[in-house]
Amino acid sequence: MKKMKKKLLGIAAAILCVAILLPVMLLSGSAASGDLPIVVASDLHIVTPEQFGSLESRDNGLTDSGMYSYVDNTKAALSAESTAIFKRFLSNLSSTSSKYVLITGDIVDMGNEAAHAYAAKEFAKAAEKTGKKILVVPGNNDVCYSFSKEKFEETYNNFGFSGALARHSGSLSYTYDLDDNYRLIAIDSTVYVEGEKVDTGKISEDLLNWITAQAAQAKADGKNPIAMLHHNVLRHTKGIFSMLVDYKKDFYVDAPSNLGNKFADAGIKYVFSGHTHIFDIASKATAKGNSIYDVATGSLSAYPCAYRRVTFSDSSVSFSTKYISKIDKSYLPRGYTEEQLNSMKASLQDYAYGVAETSVKYTVKGIADDPKAISDKLVIEDLDKDGRLAAEIEDLVPVIYEYIGRPIYKQDQTDGLSFEELAAKYKYTLPESNYETCYDIVAAIITSHMSGDENIRSGDVEIKLLKNIAKIILLEAFKQRNTDVSALAEKLGLSNLRENVFNYTASFGFKETVANQLADIFMAPVIEGFTVDAYEPDDNNATLPSYSAESIIPSGAEAAYIMCIKVLEFMARIVHTVFHIV
Repeated sequence: MKKMKKKLLGIAAAILCVAILLPVMLLSGSAASGDLPIVVASDLHIVTPEQFGSLESRDNGLTDSGMYSYVDNTKAALSAESTAIFKRFLSNLSSTSSKYVLITGDIVDMGNEAAHAYAAKEFAKAAEKTGKKILVVPGNNDVCYSFSKEKFEETYNNFGFSGALARHSGSLSYTYDLDDNYRLIAIDSTVYVEGEKVDTGKISEDLLNWITAQAAQAKADGKNPIAMLHHNVLRHTKGIFSMLVDYKKDFYVDAPSNLGNKFADAGIKYVFSGHTHIFDIASKATAKGNSIYDVATGSLSAYPCAYRRVTFSDSSVSFSTKYISKIDKSYLPRGYTEEQLNSMKASLQDYAYGVAETSVKYTVKGIADDPKAISDKLVIEDLDKDGRLAAEIEDLVPVIYEYIGRPIYKQDQTDGLSFEELAAKYKYTLPESNYETCYDIVAAIITSHMSGDENIRSGDVEIKLLKNIAKIILLEAFKQRNTDVSALAEKLGLSNLRENVFNYTASFGFKETVANQLADIFMAPVIEGFTVDAYEPDDNNATLPSYSAESIIPSGAEAAYIMCIKVLEFMARIVHTVFHIV
């Protein structure tokens, strides 16, 4: 009898516990069911070990690249390590709660067919193992040369195309439901020309109409439309750098004007893009009060070797950046030394930084080897009809290259050739820093831009050093170019006098004069358009408004008011500088 009572009491206690906990469980379950966690990766640039070959077969021709002598690309890519990084990324998917993985293009490099086949096979294995749904769009490196859009669709048919709700007839664009509350509009922004690689993206009027129609349909179906494409929709720099982006037209998508506004007003609040190899979140608000965030994700196979985790909920959209911290050496090509392997094992991010710095050197060497190529890019033919400016640039490039690799600071063996010693001739003292060469500074600026939340101001030591080193190089190059004047001065016995007069006159370019300070003020927004984060949200770890929240981005009169304040602040700095010194 007692046993029966105990059993009944146990059953009653269990029923009571369930009765108490069930509402809580149901409530918490319903809250979680509204969340959409996803993973976003971009620009994998997979180069298989077979495709890369052994490290010994690669030589970038640089004399000071050390263990990075095999790095021979201009995009800071860890091409040799890309397969191992890719494999680690797929392995990491098992530890996420995300059901969906978005890949925003450039899965492989240079449209390599074998690499595409390998990537698709590995995607399939990862999807089967983890239960994740992997969805892709092509990038400019995916559909190029002999690898057509038809081949891309055939290869990646199971990764978005076969289960699509709707397809655009003129491109590889499609829509796909992401759980109950969200719909993905996967946009093909690539341009395929057989035998070529076209970097510029394009959205035609017809494709734009399809996108806005799909966004409207998504809202009618009770879904929030999320877009992904390879090329950027919004500019991710400001000032003159944004103008250069407009001029080059390789970074963003060529589309009908105000594309961002049209996306936002159609209800597309979040767009995931890649291509530029940077972690950055750009934002914009329309006159109608709608907002759009273009979330650019950096290259998985370039510094800092990372991807995003994003969670959409009813109250917010949260972002975090996750880093590939280790790789399996069995997926690397042949030829690595113990030093290289140990360096990667100690810190893959530090190793990737070294690759980026070597890539900077390799890029500069390429410019020096072919100065005409850079003059063709810099010179506008209509403004240089006689070709004199182009000729000057082509003559200057080798001289600048000779100087740019010199040590910044005096050492025992520099013998008057360091920038510190050259600066002393102009009565100027370089600011102290831990940088050894100009390459170190440039790498620091570029990698900070790539990794997000860049914040190098025009008054910081990096910019001060580069600015004054540039002056020194141009002054030294000018002296070398004026060989006729030098010969005449030497013939008249006035070489020392000429040198002293030149150095004294040039020294004014380094002093804190009104002219120099005003030049710094005017140059600051130009420089900081690249070196300082152009938009307010944190690029890596941010919490932004949900689809139901009102826009927090200034628009219309608010934006104009903020711009007026910035202009007044700029003018105040000029007035203060003039009156403070005068």
